[in-house]
Amino acid sequence: MTSSTTFFNLSLHRSATTSTAKAFHDAHHQCFDWVGWDFEREYDSLFRHGREVELLDVLLNTFPDCSYYGDLPIPLLHQQLIDRMPDAAYFLVLRDVDDWAISSFEHCMYIGNHPNNPIDNILPPSHRMMLDVYGLLDEARGYLAEEIINREALLKIWRRLYHQHLITVVSLCNTCSVPLKLFYLSDPDISSKLISYANPGCELAASSSYRLEHLHANDRGRSEAPEMPGNPVESPT
Repeated sequence: MTSSTTFFNLSLHRSATTSTAKAFHDAHHQCFDWVGWDFEREYDSLFRHGREVELLDVLLNTFPDCSYYGDLPIPLLHQQLIDRMPDAAYFLVLRDVDDWAISSFEHCMYIGNHPNNPIDNILPPSHRMMLDVYGLLDEARGYLAEEIINREALLKIWRRLYHQHLITVVSLCNTCSVPLKLFYLSDPDISSKLISYANPGCELAASSSYRLEHLHANDRGRSEAPEMPGNPVESPT
């Protein structure tokens, strides 16, 4: 990597995304966070009609001139992004999968669970979009349509979504010149590791506090990546 390397956070969740941007800011990067909102606004008009290239054009045109971009959780666009920027650095901040599934379920129930609410209104655009990408939306809709919502069945769907996203990102990043990096929210040294990754010569490794209170629920422990022989993932040390 060089001083001009552009970094993309491809994490599925938005938990602690502010802290990830803070760590990169402390490593002297110009940061643009919450990029995913732009994807959501354009999703129905472009993405659902197979116009992924146009959707990425729309998004790239909204990017300010920064070296770190966070909240880019849409895998069908990642291939387009990697094709255009193969020398960028892509990474994931992993959260305990059970904790994330519970948090996602409770978030949906909190914002959308009231009488006479259409099923799709229970799911925020980002969740509906990701479930659709991985072919899980109809199954989730079926459980949400039941008179008594099947919590455990929906949690299983969210777990499958999380693991499928990880496998997809690892596969796509096989062609990147900079190996994909994995970080873990439960790692007590995540802040210094992110800063070191963002700027290997930075002297601020102890200056940034990674604020886990940004999480919607407590992290219950380190979630390791599934074994995928031959993948180029590098775990920070």
